[in-house]
Formats: sequence, C-alpha cells, structure tokens
Amino acid sequence: CAAREVAAVLAFLGSPAASYVNGVNLDIDGGFSAALATGQVDFSGRT
Repeated sequence: CAAREVAAVLAFLGSPAASYVNGVNLDIDGGFSAALATGQVDFSGRT
C-alpha cells in the first residue's frame, strides 16, 4: 500500500462525493483483500 493510495482515500472522504458514506470500513491494502477473496494469494512460500 503506497502513501498515495491512502491520500486518495482521504481526499475522497473529505470531498462532497463522500457525503453519503457512513458506517463502512474502507480497506486500503493495495488489493490484498481482493486477491485473498478470489484465492489468488499463495501462502506456500511463507514460513
């Protein structure tokens, strides 16, 4: 996850476009959770 990704989310949350966003968790993980949900993460090389 890069600093620019976090900054983009913060800019969105501070904008009028996010005026109806409430009660939600926004994961900023560089796509890891999406890859995990689709089974595209390989843990075989981890110790």
